Amino acid sequence: MSIKPDSDLAQVKEYLAKLLKEDRDDDALAIFMDLLSTMRQKNNELELYNHKLLTQKYRKKGEGISTAQLKLFLEKAADKDPAAQKVLERLDHEEEDDEEEDDDDKGTITEVRGHIRHNNKRRHVPPSVERRAHDVPVKEDDLPCQGCGKTKTAFGHEVCQILDFEPARFVLHEYHLEKVRCRPCGAGLATAPGPGKIIEGGLAGPGLLATILVDKYRDGLPLHRQMDRFERLGMSIPSSTLNDWVGKAAQALEPIASALQAQAMEAFVLHVDATGISMQDRDHPNNIKRGSFLAHVGDNDVLFFKFTPNQKREGVEAALEGRTGYVCADAAAVYNRLFAKPDSLVIELGCWMHSRRNFKDAEDVDDARASIPLGLIKKLYRIEERFKNSSWQKRTKVRQKKSKPILKELHEWIKGAYDTEAPGTALYKALTYAINQWDALNRYVEDGRLPMDNGPVERAITSVAIGRKNYLFVGSQAGGERAAIIYTVLGSCKLLGLDPNAYLRDVFDKLANGWKSSQLEELLPKQWLASRDPPVKLAA
Repeated sequence: MSIKPDSDLAQVKEYLAKLLKEDRDDDALAIFMDLLSTMRQKNNELELYNHKLLTQKYRKKGEGISTAQLKLFLEKAADKDPAAQKVLERLDHEEEDDEEEDDDDKGTITEVRGHIRHNNKRRHVPPSVERRAHDVPVKEDDLPCQGCGKTKTAFGHEVCQILDFEPARFVLHEYHLEKVRCRPCGAGLATAPGPGKIIEGGLAGPGLLATILVDKYRDGLPLHRQMDRFERLGMSIPSSTLNDWVGKAAQALEPIASALQAQAMEAFVLHVDATGISMQDRDHPNNIKRGSFLAHVGDNDVLFFKFTPNQKREGVEAALEGRTGYVCADAAAVYNRLFAKPDSLVIELGCWMHSRRNFKDAEDVDDARASIPLGLIKKLYRIEERFKNSSWQKRTKVRQKKSKPILKELHEWIKGAYDTEAPGTALYKALTYAINQWDALNRYVEDGRLPMDNGPVERAITSVAIGRKNYLFVGSQAGGERAAIIYTVLGSCKLLGLDPNAYLRDVFDKLANGWKSSQLEELLPKQWLASRDPPVKLAA
């Protein structure tokens, strides 16, 4: 990292001297190492850029020749040009790295009587992938022994693996429903019951509906692209039909989404965030206005989305109506009124991820002073990582003993820097955020069950962000609301590591065949997963 203002360096030097004077050598060393690491990274980037320029220079002279020939050329030039020697050393180093990578990729097979032992360092293929064994005999020409003339006998096998992929395909299930009647009198007509359907009179089965929803709302594939893909597979389905199916599927999932919302609202900690999306509106001057998807994650195992046709705080407050207890947010203005209400029953938790991001922005503009709070925040996260699998009671004790002193030191530094920092700088912005949010940021040390940041909900809204880049907008308020239902169900599946296709296929099948509303809770992702034997999860 380059350090431009001398005063910045002086402040860092002064702070390090203070730590050393207080016999806090470890803390001073940690901050110094962070600075050194950043400077080393910058230096490596410059060296790499310089290497690329030098390589281009000599490769132009040796255009069309092999690496070996280029190396011979560089060896001759190295005596007169030190730069050529550097490029030559770099090429030798790259070749060594390539050799090491090749060695790592080579799997070995050791045959032992009775079985075959594999030592394959390539990517592991999970057990869930279907295995198909193919026995390949030796060619007949290789059977006669050239030494004695007798026939060779098999003593083992060598394994060769090929990972292949079979494209999806459509399957049309035809149910021939038997019909009976009384022949003597012609009365008593009866017909065998047909399979239930999510869409009455429709053609789409559970697996097809599941695929359409997952492709659009989990993987961001718009309906018109799905239509094109179906065409390649030999099935023509208009986008209007696909859109209608999505609406009917969302309607079927609405009771599940409502139950998930109720669960999330009762969570010990509720994470909240929002992301905007364009919405078609004929009454708007541009026929487009801005709506929002409001995301809520409860205790990191259940979530729900709400769609609002605007970005006003009323929508946020309506989505959180009836919520009591801890709410983790990012200090956005739409949440401030909620937390500031005198009669509010919600308790604000701050997000250290956002605070750290602000200080990182300051460091990125070459403000060396930001390395001090970044180093302290890093220590806080290291404590959390170390004790993340401990009981919440133990985390509470650890936070009180280890994290609280660090927070006190950080607060003192922030207040001191804020008093002298000029408004308008990146560091001033970071300091202001931290001061305004300090009580909320500091609150997590009170209880080991409280999170340090708002990461769970930020990860949850990535599906919306991916979809937004592809389908750009929702067609209407109704379209946004049905999308929120589907995001709710699929997002809860993602939190649990569930295979969304397997889940939706089974749930749609059950709902189509008369699943009782009194047993709805059994269809919620967490309960559904617990009932699987073995559990249906995503491959690692």
